Amino acid sequence: MFNRILVPTDGSESASAAAGYAIQLATAFDSTIVALHVVDVRLIEGPVLQTIGSMWGDIPLPVRQEGVTRTLRERGTALLESLVGRAQEADLPIETSLETGIASEVIVDRARGVDLVVMGRRGEYADFGTHAVGATVAAVARRSPRPVLVCPRGSDALMRPLVAYDGSDHATRALEIAVEYAETRGCPLHVVCVREEIEEARRTLGEACDYARGHAVDPTPLAKEGDAVADRILEAAGDVEADLLVMGSFGKSRLKQFLLGSTTETVLESFNHPILLYR
Repeated sequence: MFNRILVPTDGSESASAAAGYAIQLATAFDSTIVALHVVDVRLIEGPVLQTIGSMWGDIPLPVRQEGVTRTLRERGTALLESLVGRAQEADLPIETSLETGIASEVIVDRARGVDLVVMGRRGEYADFGTHAVGATVAAVARRSPRPVLVCPRGSDALMRPLVAYDGSDHATRALEIAVEYAETRGCPLHVVCVREEIEEARRTLGEACDYARGHAVDPTPLAKEGDAVADRILEAAGDVEADLLVMGSFGKSRLKQFLLGSTTETVLESFNHPILLYR
């Protein structure tokens, strides 16, 4: 299912936790870890470097850039070596890559060659921001061609998955991966659907359950009524003590969610366990 798992690392505690989840999944699915560190060009060029220029005295800009680049690459190499050590302790194959660019763009590009991307919910500079979800992971979740597992700090077993289903294309792909996950790991699966009318939710759940049963998984349906979709999904997750939430990156109306605030982003900010997103 997940033959190759991409793990971007930036040295943050959240990234370290994500690496732990990646190692857990790689062990369960007999996967290869693909470790990636991106030296962000925004730390080498432009206003950031000019801001720290006073610390370098009268050294010419190209020399400053060379020194900063060397330092950042050395740090990236050390982070990758640390991840190699963790993978080797778990007896897992691992590949490493040190690249330079804009982190989200490099990660999305590398995602094309793997089956899953595992990232921390907040990155290295989380303490300087107010959002629960880092800008890099948000950008990757929107654009990645592969599923993205967004991880807060912690070490959940990931054996109580809940999938959110609304009949959209994105939700259908999320359902497919959740069913395969439950079948492969031999764990129970819950499916939640939120609709303004409870009977509509039950009808939608029926098609999801029919699909799951056709793949040897007997899910538990959870019909929720109301228009506060994110709240109802989180409520369902609490009801079944889910430690993994699977959902599409967007719902039926991407334009409406862009204008009014994405259910996905709300759940990302509020759910304290990993979320597997599929666009």
